[in-house]
Amino acid sequence: MWITAGIRQALHNVAWLMLSKILAYVTTGLASIVVARVLGPEKTGLIAWTMSVVIFADTIAFLGMDPILFKHFTRRPGGSLSLLRTALQWRFTLASLCYLLLGGYVWFSYAQGKTDHLLLLVGALQLFTHYGYLVSFWFHARVQAAKVVRWEIPAALFSSGMRIAVVLMGYDVYSVVSVLIVSQLLESLGITLALVRDSQFRLQAARALRIKQMSHYTQWGRQRFTRNSTLLLAHGWPFLFVSLTHFIYMRIDQVMLPALNSRKETGFYAAAAILAEIPYQMSILITQSVLPGLLKLQRLNSDLYRTRMIQFFGLMIWTSLAITAALWFIGPGLIGLLFGPTYAPSSIMFQTLVLGLPFMFCNCMIGPWVLAHNLQRQYSLMLAIAALLNVLLNWFWIPIWGGVGAASASVLAYMVIGLGCPMVYRSYRPILQYIIRGLILPLTVTK
Repeated sequence: MWITAGIRQALHNVAWLMLSKILAYVTTGLASIVVARVLGPEKTGLIAWTMSVVIFADTIAFLGMDPILFKHFTRRPGGSLSLLRTALQWRFTLASLCYLLLGGYVWFSYAQGKTDHLLLLVGALQLFTHYGYLVSFWFHARVQAAKVVRWEIPAALFSSGMRIAVVLMGYDVYSVVSVLIVSQLLESLGITLALVRDSQFRLQAARALRIKQMSHYTQWGRQRFTRNSTLLLAHGWPFLFVSLTHFIYMRIDQVMLPALNSRKETGFYAAAAILAEIPYQMSILITQSVLPGLLKLQRLNSDLYRTRMIQFFGLMIWTSLAITAALWFIGPGLIGLLFGPTYAPSSIMFQTLVLGLPFMFCNCMIGPWVLAHNLQRQYSLMLAIAALLNVLLNWFWIPIWGGVGAASASVLAYMVIGLGCPMVYRSYRPILQYIIRGLILPLTVTK
């Protein structure tokens, strides 16, 4: 058979990952719609603001260590346990620091009469329960995603089902956020249990135990911790920078909206964003499944590679345009059907956000190509420009136009990151050619 054991394992791994992502998007989207419809825009805005702030702190607490762990686990299976232990130590240390800082902010807000900000203390517990994400790279690097997905799927189903149940039973926003924290904890504990049962982990743990019994273990352990910390901090900060800028240009609007406008406006915007992000997330799944194989084709047949890339870009671009047109026309009816008439102001925000889908599709196709050609520096700079632009436009437009202003700022930021690099940098010109030729591909076919 031409399908080797390695290829079969990779396909099995991709299948599990796709299943996990699709189920997570469907169940999370359904639960978010029900929660928003039952609680109303005011409380939905509070939840959206809380979780956006928590995600920002969570990104800082990861310190860009996840790509370093994946690379190390892939290339150096020996000594992986030591690096994972150091990463977890840094994770919990930074999580504690971030939680203290958020606690100080909540105390200051409470003194000013903002008692609803206490929800942030509940949501910020995710800083301690989300450690399983780092552990999961132990399996992802060994193409064993099934051992992670087997815990992610039940956690997603539990989270979605319980959130729907608590709001239908009349519980408040604290119960909704608590369900998110508990489900995250269950997922992390499950991944940890899978790690403890892993044979490779047991071998390294046994070796580490023998080393610990050595007389000079304390000095050796300090040296290993210092070396691992240097590796994680020195190589992780660029990834932290990219993660923070990505958060800013994707979610900073839900942080700024309550401060510059109102929490109710944030709820309207969050409802629109829930639906607008679904096509983008699906495009990421498709790109991550197809593009790596196309990039490998480059080494085998460059002419066929360029043809397939043009075809793929053309398919994705025209699909995004079709989805944008369809969602723009049915947007008001779709918002009313799913969220109810209370969310009527979300319609124009949704119609504005979907205008950015073609640029977001371009962005998700550029990402793997950038990594394959080692052009992250230019991409990171353009990402930072898009993030800064989003913040500035939100600062001026949200007080005037509210959620519509935030949506317009996001679309312009998507355009910068989707077309900025191909139009500015010479090294990105192949991407610009793929976009242009993919866009006119139907015309050439008809001829």
